[in-house]
Amino acid sequence: SRTAAAPPTIPRTRGMSSPLSSHPEGRAARSLVVPAQAPDTVGTAAGALMNFGDDINFLKGLIDDAVARNPSSALSWFWSGWMRTFACEPDTAIAHLERSLRLDPRAPRRAFHLTPIGICHFFQRRYEQAAPQLEASFHELPSYPTTIWFLIACYALMGRLAQARALAERTGVFASDGWLSSATLFRNPEYRDHLFAGLRLAAGR
Repeated sequence: SRTAAAPPTIPRTRGMSSPLSSHPEGRAARSLVVPAQAPDTVGTAAGALMNFGDDINFLKGLIDDAVARNPSSALSWFWSGWMRTFACEPDTAIAHLERSLRLDPRAPRRAFHLTPIGICHFFQRRYEQAAPQLEASFHELPSYPTTIWFLIACYALMGRLAQARALAERTGVFASDGWLSSATLFRNPEYRDHLFAGLRLAAGR
């Protein structure tokens, strides 16, 4: 299967309720856990629902079930990789994303694989490995803000401040303070702070 579906975006607002409690999409997600449901459909729904709340464990369960029922699905491994990225399980995330690419080496929009791989290396302080992944993603899809934020932070923490600030100026990411609430999906506060540290350094704050 092809991994053409768009990955999750980082929400700009805080305090969102859990999709598995009050949000109607969350209640609908529970109905997906039925034997007749196609695993790829379940995986894609779980990935999309990451934008609506913080019950990552339930959503990981949906993804794990989809992978177990169809281990040759590149799409299920793709969403599992994104889920582990936001759950702050970087090495597992990289392994799942790389498996997705091995299953579908001609996947459209490779940027959606490269960005989370770069993010995971960034969180592990492996900046020399993170930067090429994020750069390749940015060159393919320069409009994807998640890539831009992490590439700027990565450059800054590598000491490449001129490049970080040039990219920030070119993309206008510091035109407002919206970027300060950009990491609500990342479940580990230390990882969020690490992203913010790089962005603040680039912004001179």
